Amino acid sequence: GGGAATPTPPAGITLPYLGEDLPLSKFLGRATLVVNMKLDDPISGQEMTALESLGQKLGPKGLRILAVPTDQGWFEPDTSDVVRQKSKYAYNYGGTVNAIVTDKVNVEAPNQHPLYKYMVNTLPTPAGGKRIGLNFEKFLLDAEGRPLRRYPRKFTVGALTADVQALLEADTAEAQAAALPAATQAWVDSWVAASAEARKSE
Repeated sequence: GGGAATPTPPAGITLPYLGEDLPLSKFLGRATLVVNMKLDDPISGQEMTALESLGQKLGPKGLRILAVPTDQGWFEPDTSDVVRQKSKYAYNYGGTVNAIVTDKVNVEAPNQHPLYKYMVNTLPTPAGGKRIGLNFEKFLLDAEGRPLRRYPRKFTVGALTADVQALLEADTAEAQAAALPAATQAWVDSWVAASAEARKSE
């Protein structure tokens, strides 16, 4: 893993929320999960529902979840506000500080959002890939916003909960990197499957 050697996010990164660009620091918790979402994806229901229950469970301990909609890939026909409303009504996701839907950004080039540019370059996939291959890829960030682990689309929210818990229990950002459990075989296997799936969808 990266740990203290991993550069912190470049100063000045902002995220759009409710039409306003706010500093990244406003969105970070003791641990933060960043997910590129797509409402009409077939797994959207299970993903958003699982993310919401994770936020309910671990939000009080300092977890923040940022679901990030985008127009890239399969076009997201709804505005950012409508994506937020649908997430709330369909999956009860959002509406607490622990779990929000940001405004839409580009998660890929061209005009890739600086947070995504930083995350994919700091933490490529195990195969060295820097692109966001599929919807619902997830990055787990430490208290300072450094990505410590990246999860492919099919890696379930339940399977990454232990990693999140380990980060929430560590005292400092430095301790968080050391506290992160070793990557599981399931994680390795899911990345192999994700690479194959991404190639198919290109």
